[in-house]
Amino acid sequence: MIETNDSNIITNEQIDRMIQPLDEHNRKQLEFEVMTDISKRCVRVFRGYHLNDRERYEACIKSGVEPRIEYMQFDEVLKAGVFVCENELKRNDLTAEYRK
Repeated sequence: MIETNDSNIITNEQIDRMIQPLDEHNRKQLEFEVMTDISKRCVRVFRGYHLNDRERYEACIKSGVEPRIEYMQFDEVLKAGVFVCENELKRNDLTAEYRK
């Protein structure tokens, strides 16, 4: 894993489909957290694509704080997808549609 403050992160449609968007309440909470807690500014990236941190990245930019980018290393793209799914399944606000 390599850390940097590079802001050239792009989205990937396949990854985005695996991620449940935040509701308005959780989005506002995230915006507050990235301003007050530096540990909440971590955005994980694989081959230039955000993994499941696009909304965190956007909250940092909107709040005027620098995100901390972690470049993740996986042997193959499938393992990056597994990483995203495992992290999404940890969410307590995940709907049945995204839990499947």
